[in-house]
Formats: sequence, structure tokens, C-alpha cells
Amino acid sequence: MLVFNHRIISCVLLGMLQGASPITINADTNNQDAATRKMVASNISLEGSGEWLPEARQQLFGTEGSGTFRRPPDTRRLPETGDANDSGERYQKWEGIAGDSAKDERPQPSGEWDMEDGIVYTRIPRTTSAVEISGETFRNIDIYDRLPDVSARLQGFSGPGQLVHRKPDGELEILYDCVFPEPRACVPMDASVSLDGTRIAFSVYRGNKFEKRRPLFFPVTVPNTALSIKGGEAQIFIFDLSTGHLTAWPHTPGTWDTAPVWLPDGHIMFTSTRAGDWPSVLGTAEVQPTLQLWIAEVDGTEAVRVGPHERDSAMHPWLHSETGRVMYSSWQVANMLPYRTQAGLGVLFGTKDNFWWVMSVDQRGGSLEAEFGAHTLQTTVGHKLKALHFLGERANGDMCVTNYYRGNNLGAGSILCWPVEAGNVEGNGPTSSPSQKATFEPRGLYVAINGNDNDEPAGARGRVRDPEGLPDGNLLFSWLQGYCFSTTFRRFKSDVQELVQGCDAGIYRTTQIPVNPAVDELIMVVDSPNWHEFMPRLVHSRQVSIPPLKTADSGQCLLGAASMKAEVRNYGGEGQFPDRTPCALQGCSTHGIDLSEMVKIRFWEVIPFKHRMRTSDFNGSQGIRTRIVGDVPLKEDGSFLASLPCDMPYLMAGVDSEGRAIARDQVVQSLRPGEIHTCGGCHLHSTNQTPKFEESLAAQNPPVILDRLSVPEWEWARDVFPLLQKNCASCHSGDEAPDGLTLDRPGTGEESTYWQLADNINTHRLPEPPPVDIRGASPPGRMDRPWLSKYVHMLFARESLLYWKAAGQRLDGRTDEDRSNDINFGPDHPWTLNEAELKILADWIESGVYAE
Repeated sequence: MLVFNHRIISCVLLGMLQGASPITINADTNNQDAATRKMVASNISLEGSGEWLPEARQQLFGTEGSGTFRRPPDTRRLPETGDANDSGERYQKWEGIAGDSAKDERPQPSGEWDMEDGIVYTRIPRTTSAVEISGETFRNIDIYDRLPDVSARLQGFSGPGQLVHRKPDGELEILYDCVFPEPRACVPMDASVSLDGTRIAFSVYRGNKFEKRRPLFFPVTVPNTALSIKGGEAQIFIFDLSTGHLTAWPHTPGTWDTAPVWLPDGHIMFTSTRAGDWPSVLGTAEVQPTLQLWIAEVDGTEAVRVGPHERDSAMHPWLHSETGRVMYSSWQVANMLPYRTQAGLGVLFGTKDNFWWVMSVDQRGGSLEAEFGAHTLQTTVGHKLKALHFLGERANGDMCVTNYYRGNNLGAGSILCWPVEAGNVEGNGPTSSPSQKATFEPRGLYVAINGNDNDEPAGARGRVRDPEGLPDGNLLFSWLQGYCFSTTFRRFKSDVQELVQGCDAGIYRTTQIPVNPAVDELIMVVDSPNWHEFMPRLVHSRQVSIPPLKTADSGQCLLGAASMKAEVRNYGGEGQFPDRTPCALQGCSTHGIDLSEMVKIRFWEVIPFKHRMRTSDFNGSQGIRTRIVGDVPLKEDGSFLASLPCDMPYLMAGVDSEGRAIARDQVVQSLRPGEIHTCGGCHLHSTNQTPKFEESLAAQNPPVILDRLSVPEWEWARDVFPLLQKNCASCHSGDEAPDGLTLDRPGTGEESTYWQLADNINTHRLPEPPPVDIRGASPPGRMDRPWLSKYVHMLFARESLLYWKAAGQRLDGRTDEDRSNDINFGPDHPWTLNEAELKILADWIESGVYAE
């Protein structure tokens, strides 16, 4: 995938709440005597109590007895500190010593940790009631409770919820309460502890109601609630642990401000929809705008967007202690990226909500890099990558992430960890990788907690999520025990009813790394039969590196490379035609053309969508709109330096002397004001022994300055269709058109010229389909992306038959005799397009075959 990615190449009320005392529950205090306190922010009621009102309990939990709590016999319960509330919950102290993975050879912390730090976490009611259908009572309905995940980012998860601070001495604080004195449609989540350990930042997700769920093929709705999209929004709050004051950030109704993370300079990075951008069409017709990275003052003022390159969404950033970089989960579903798996038939896209990778930026939001997942799906550790989300860090600096199949599994699966390498080194490249699975996989990747991350019932291992490092080297995490899988009514009636437990999420800790929850010892921290507890964070201080940032005194946004040395060819060489692998994993390059033909770097500006987009609203191959900004010539040593518009989302490619792409990136990037982003070459992540930009010719010369709108955005009806009508329609028209290709039919619907070129992957109506045999595909001759039809490759004009015919020669570096099952140029073809018209045709193909 990422070719030139330079790893990658690159307001309502603010103030104190009146009477904002936290609700305190001591383990030795009777809940019935807990005093009711009121907290008010603007028009938001924050009433809370340490006791249950009978009506609220019945509404949330239903009748008791149908949700039996199970704990494996080899799970240790820690010493109890007394009753926490009348739900039977227990809170324990820590004990145990970490055991380190044999694969992890780096020095590890050791020793016993006795809970000198508190924890903060979210809890939501577990549905323990039963449901009656046609006179028959069914239990374990809690499998339809839903925790937040990549498919339920802003709504659709269960609630209401509480944000709970458990102090080291066993005392509890309810920092934010959507449950008492009556349930409200909100859930506080995303707890983030300040670096000095004194304050908690978190998000409160809201809807105007909770909706009942109706699972697949169920004849009735079930009592499980889900936060409605109607009235949806999220606001960030700061809780001061020393004073008990709760401060609300300024808020615009209808926007989501989520997932705050504290930065060393006192600012807070967070994700937000406030820019009003919408996801790419290939992402799906999303019902919420895009979450992007922002930075604000600690009180929420002076907010600045730093992630305009996030075209689909960014979630849950984490500040890495050793590198000082902000790691986060990024959704990447533009260009060829949704087609990186076979997904049944070879011509289909994969499960798009699973394409969340770990990316990172520096503390100003610049220097975008791919950390994990961008270039591989299979791994050497026996786990296929799915959605990589919910980050944490071990005490030794290893990053950890939850790997899970989206949607059906409550955001839980397995937890994978890896040592973070400095210097833009991601893992072994295709020339040095021992296997395709290991290509650009982080060196030292290991399975820390071996939960079930497949799309099936959880089984004995259960599912795990939310890693959080402990000082002794172990991990704190959320463990989901039981079936924990959204299934059909038929399996609910049979398989689920046979089980002791449906699904219960609680917080546990490891006693060694790696661990298999089905057989190895775990220590329970908190796991109530009436609550799902998740998203734990330690309340403690920590040290974070503050690396120096390269900045330009001029304030320009500079992007450069020392060479065109590259690792962009597929592991094992070129596959059988049509081969999607190079364009879906390691960038996208034309295998028949030598990379030495690249003489310029081309940049496209990515034009954001400002309203919800459906497939029917958009005609184009990449799911995004782009327009050419310009080209930057390479120096004799292959280096370049460009000055780009700051905060402009862009794509890039290496092009030949005619401006036609040879190798290209597929991940959108941007540069922050004053940023200098350089690399040694193209995709050289497997080694830090790369050419130094400071020693290149480009570094000794002024940058090439590119401004927006250097080239028009080429459109089908205005620019391209008239060329084909003028030059080609005299032959290619009517029922007897050569090869069945008619080039005089306007519009974009079926049978139009546009459809034949840009949307006929099934090769319908062709008298001679190409000799392609994709296993399982029907009809014979059906193409596969990146080919959109027999005539057009979505990313390269030099791979497109239409362009060959217009130019009068085959241009992909091969001859018709080289391969037996690819597209042939065929007999000589008359052509009349001039040089300027050929350029428009090539630019239109490589900019995404856009049509209004």
C-alpha cells in the first residue's frame, strides 16, 4: 500500500459546575445512607446518587436471576475490601508478578504491584432480564448488549453508563453519572489521565433517547438498549481529582468531541466531527461525519484541526511514552484499500469496517506514519488482522492493540503487542521479509492475550479488549466471558440457551505475558454480574519523551526525499493477472515498467465531502475526489523538495516524463504549518540505513513551490467525453461497434459510455471478454480491481487499454506475447488524439475517473 509514504512520506458553558462534588462510596458505607448530590452544567442534569431507585433498577436490569455470573475455576479473586454496592460487586487489591513472553527479549519490569495507583473505567448495565416469545422464556439476552467499537463509534452502543474512579484504598467515586436518579441517554467513556495523574479528561456521548434492539430474525424487540443517533453528540469534560471540580468544554450541539489525550505541553489532542467532513464513498454511506484529529487548550478553547488527511475517521489516540508520538486507530477505505482481501469472490471488497490500522503523528499532529496493519493482513503470530483499535502501552514501551472483528463481538478479540522501533522503521520489507505474512509486520510482534478474535462465539478464551500497562509489566484489560456474539434467532433459541452465561464484561489483569484466558491464570479486578465494566485506565503519573521537531523558519510545509530507492514491489514478484496484491498492500506500482522511468513527483489535492455521500451520489473509482496540484522534478540523485499548501489533504505518485503514474501512494496525508517531513526513499521502512536527506541535492536547493488549483479537476462530461466523441465515435458507435465498445453514449447509467469504461467490471455486453479466470467469479472474463473494466485501470493510465488505443501503442512495458491471460493490445489501431488530449485522458484516469 503506501508507496511514497515517508512512513508515511510522507459553545454553551465553560467553567466550574455548581455543586460539582463527586459521589463518593466507601467500601465501609451502607449504600442506603449515601447522600444524593446534584451537579448541573448548562441545561444538563448531572444528578447522582449512590443508591438505586427501584424503578431505575427494574428498568435497567429487569428481574434478577437470569444472568448467572461465571468465573473459570483457575481465575483468582483478590482479597476483598468489602461491599461496594448492593449489586454484589467486589473491588480487590492487586497482587502477582508478571511473566514475560519468551519472544520478548527486551528487559522487562518485575516485582509485585499492590494497587498503589487507582483506576478509572466505564460501566454500563448488563441486561439480566429474560425475554418471552410465544409463551416461551429465553435467558442470556445480554449477548445483545453492545460495547463501543469501530461499527458503533458514536451511537448504537448500550447504556446508560457511569464513569467510575476506584481509589487505591477501595473508595469509589462516580465521576459522571447517566444512571441515577433515573436513566439518561448518555454514556461517559474515553477516560484519559493527565500526565501528572491529577485530572481525568473524558467524553460524554449523548442521544435524545435509547432505542430497543431487534436482532436478526427476532420476532420481537429485546430489552437491550442502544444510544440513538437522533440528538447524537459528544462533549469533553475535565475532572480534577484534587478539588472534585468538573469542567465542561465549550460545545456546539450536534458535534462529537471524543477521545481526549493529554500532551506534554499542556494541550489536549482529541478527535472531533466539528470540521463537517464526511467519509469516502467506499467507506459506506455513513450516517455520521468524519472524526479527525484536533488539538486544543486544556479548557477546550483555541481548537485547531491537525488531521485533515483523515478522510474516513480517527479514533482513540494514545501518547507513546518512549517516542513521544501519538498512536491512534485510523480507518483507511479509499482507493484500492477496501479490496485488499478476496472476501469470497475475488472481485469483491472486504469487510470495510475491519480496515482500521494503527497510525501515528508527532505532538503537533504532523509527520504521519504507519505503525501496524497498513501493509499486511496475515501475520506470523497466527492471527489475521481485522480492526486494530483500543490502544495501550506496556511498562517496557511496547505498544498493544485490540484486534477484533467489527460489529458482532462487542469490540473485543485478542491483544497484540510489539516493540516500537525508532527512526521510521516499520518492519521487514518485501526484499528481506522471510514470507509474505511477515512483510512490514512489526519486528517482535507477539500475542499478549490470546482471546477469540474471529467472527464466531467467543468460547472458553472469551474475548479481550482495552489493554492498559501495569508497572510490573503485566496488562490490565477488559475480559468478556460467555457467548459474546450477536447471532440469529435460531441459534439464540438453541445454542445460547444451553449456556450458563450469555456475555459479561469485567476488568482483569494478567499474571504473565503471553496468556491464554482459557487455561492460564488471571486476576479479577472488578466484574459484577449486573454491569459491563470496560475501558480501564490507571490513575497515575508518567514520563513521556518530548522529541525535537523539524520546523521551517519560513513557516512553509516542506516535503522531501533523499532518493527514489524503493521497496514497493510485491513479495515474490508479480502474481497472476489480474493481480490486486501490489495495489492492496504495499502501495501500487506498475510491474512491467522500471522505476527508473520516474522523473517527477505528482501531487493531488483531496477534496473533502461536505455532506453525506452514497454510492448513487458519486461516480468515481477511488471513493474520493481529487485534482492535480502539480509536479516536482527529481534531482539527478532522485531527491526532491516540495513546498505544499499547509493542512492540505494530498495523495502522491512518481510519474514519467509524460506525467503518467508508475508508482503511487494510496493513503491521504497532510503537513502542519512549518513542518519539514523528509525520508530516505520510497517505502524504505525495513532499514534505517537509508540515504540521508541532508546530503541530497534537493537539500542544497530551494523547494519547488506548489499552490492549489494548478490544474483543473478533469470531469467526464465536460472534458473527457467530448474527446472520445470527436476522435473515436465515428467508428465506436451503434450495435456493430468494434469490441462492442460504443463511445457516443452520454450519461453515467448502465450502457452509457462511462459505464462501459469505468463500471463494467463484469464485462457485460463484450463479444470477446478478456481471458481472465478468477476462481469463483461469474461470468467468465469478469475483471478484478484495480481494473474497472476491460479498458480502464483505476490508478494507472499505462495499464489501461483505452489509453493504449488512444496513444496507438501498448504502454505497460509488456507485449501481447508476454502473458497468455492478460489484456492484449491487439491489432494496430488508428488514433487522432493530440498530446494535450492524451494528457487529459491520462490525468482523468489517474485522478479517479470522476463524473458529475
